[in-house]
Amino acid sequence: MAELVGKYDGFMGMHSARDQDGYGITVCYWKSEDSIKAWREDLEHQTVQSKGRGGWYSEYTIQIAEVKRSTFFKAV
Repeated sequence: MAELVGKYDGFMGMHSARDQDGYGITVCYWKSEDSIKAWREDLEHQTVQSKGRGGWYSEYTIQIAEVKRSTFFKAV
């Protein structure tokens, strides 16, 4: 899915992390709610979501939030 979503208009990027027990989180960044809606309605995305519900995941949560401010630090 990362390859497909990367080509989607309005997609700005993602970060993912998973621990040794398999718990994970993925955060995707979008330009607008309309972009999110278009991705949600993508037929290939819906097919993969269905597979995920049928075997890959026992549960998941989707949350939509707006980033009001972001700061970044990197030691050199």
